[in-house]
Amino acid sequence: PQSARALDIASELQAEFGFVDAAMQNCALALTLAPDDPSVLRRQSSLLLRADRPAEAVPLLRQLLAAHPDNLSLHNELALALLRSGQHTEARQVAL
Repeated sequence: PQSARALDIASELQAEFGFVDAAMQNCALALTLAPDDPSVLRRQSSLLLRADRPAEAVPLLRQLLAAHPDNLSLHNELALALLRSGQHTEARQVAL
């Protein structure tokens, strides 16, 4: 697929069936086509957390949070990513 939306849908299906690496590849490609797409950013950050790659999820979550500062779920996901990547102090600040 050549559209970000199609790649996002493909990655969602792949993730559901446990093909996390393939899902992340499709999300990465979707991000090259639509780097500010919140759906793709959210999916890729979730997949990175699922694959135990929290440090890679942090910049994506920061980007999302900058655009949606009132989204409590994003604050929690960023705090989780920060915790898992050893940034405990910042994780506490973000979670508050």
